[in-house]
Amino acid sequence: AGFGGMVAAATALEDGAKVTVLEASVRTGGTGLLCSGTLGFGGKDITLENLLKDAPMADASMLEAYAEGWKHLTEWLIDIDAPCEKIDGNFKFDPDAGSPDGNASFADWLAEYLVSLGGEIMFQTRGNRLIADESGAVVGIVARDAQGTDIRIKARQVILACGGFMGNKAMMRQFMGRYADQMANRGNPHNDGAGLSMGLAVGASLSKGLSTFYGYHLAYPFTTVNSTEEWDAGIQDVEWIALQQGLMSNIQGWSGSCCLVNGDGKRFVREDLPFQSVSNAQNAQPGYGKNCWQVFDEGMFEGMEDAIDEFKEKGWLFEGSSPEELAKACGVDPQGLADTIKRYNGFFADGIDQDFNRDLAMTMPFTGSRYFALTTNSCILATVGGLTIDGNAQVLDVNNKPIGGLYATGNASGNFFAGNYPRHIPGTSIGRAITFGYVAVEHALKGE
Repeated sequence: AGFGGMVAAATALEDGAKVTVLEASVRTGGTGLLCSGTLGFGGKDITLENLLKDAPMADASMLEAYAEGWKHLTEWLIDIDAPCEKIDGNFKFDPDAGSPDGNASFADWLAEYLVSLGGEIMFQTRGNRLIADESGAVVGIVARDAQGTDIRIKARQVILACGGFMGNKAMMRQFMGRYADQMANRGNPHNDGAGLSMGLAVGASLSKGLSTFYGYHLAYPFTTVNSTEEWDAGIQDVEWIALQQGLMSNIQGWSGSCCLVNGDGKRFVREDLPFQSVSNAQNAQPGYGKNCWQVFDEGMFEGMEDAIDEFKEKGWLFEGSSPEELAKACGVDPQGLADTIKRYNGFFADGIDQDFNRDLAMTMPFTGSRYFALTTNSCILATVGGLTIDGNAQVLDVNNKPIGGLYATGNASGNFFAGNYPRHIPGTSIGRAITFGYVAVEHALKGE
């Protein structure tokens, strides 16, 4: 359970419900442990007016439910003295809580809070199958623990808060495109689409926008979380979490003066765009951007000097004394790369990038005698489409009717984002997860 599931569990316990949280990993928090720590809507007050104006969302009724639910959620966070603070209309995890951006500490605080209320967290235990009665209503769940033992849990309501499907390559290909599984996974590999599978098995419908994701353009493969074992070991280490967060900003810094080229040796995007936009452009290249490279010379790799030899040894970085030699080393078209660098350098005479209008005042031409190519790929932090829900977080069936006893929040749910994650508005991913976790409980226990 990520932040959405933990908020749901805590609020249900406060209302006297008996709650069991299933956690596939060894620590709660999910992919939110690697996020920026912002809740809500990028520093703005969450109102329907602001959401409709600034956020490319899919369903206006969901925005209305988000705005109303957020108002009550933030009042609750203040009432329970949660370790977060309101800044310019937004909420942020307390940065002094003992971990990067406060994310991990907030997750631990929530876990301690719900246990203090009598809740139970079953670690390394994952839900596998929902139990439905003759009417189709969900009345429980079958889970499997670390020893492989199946556990049947009866429940009046089940809230699916088990994340998206970026840890499931088959689902990535099915819902996002033939080569989508080539993207490096930056998020929680336990997010393997279990929520979607369990929901579909009891007649749930899937939302639109399943190909929408929250991702980055980053160097590959050293930014990848390769396995659930690596994740479980890493999230217990504050330094590992800080490293994962830092890799994003570091590689963006290294990218500042680079040219991004595809297998033809040609540029395909304005390199200084926000990294979500660069990531989308890379995905549009052949093979979902698999054979793309950051190309630079020795005058451009400030901050990366100490990594040159290591990256070469690991097969991530290639060097040549000319563009043609570099292209042959890394596997792109030699004449294409030579022509691209020559054309790019020519733009600096007039100060105008005639291909993509990049701000040349913030970068530099190729002037060195050592040329480098660093392998790169789109990296996915989270998928944001999932089960169709309504404004009460109830999961809907194929006839658009609520499935009794079944709710979903966070990246296990959909209907919130349209064709793209609004990267210009930080906080909407965690914000919607915790808001609809809260909303789900309000409806499940009170019918509100």
